[in-house]
Amino acid sequence: MVRIANPGEAVRDRELGCLPEFTDFLAREWVPFVRRNYNVSSESGKTGIAGYSRGGLAAAFAGLKHPEDLWTHTRPIRFILV
Repeated sequence: MVRIANPGEAVRDRELGCLPEFTDFLAREWVPFVRRNYNVSSESGKTGIAGYSRGGLAAAFAGLKHPEDLWTHTRPIRFILV
């Protein structure tokens, strides 16, 4: 598990809304960096993204915007807890 921590509430509120620039950063820069520098799979089907509260919103948005890198559900989702 690799965690991203935001430096403050203002940044958190901006980035964890549905901000396309942040999701692009995750898919184009962060995921490749993690795959190069940590012992994680390079297969999209073995990786995922998750979050809690606004982080969950950001994770869902990122997964929908970049499914090839961040969305790995192969089974139907039965419910989403909000």
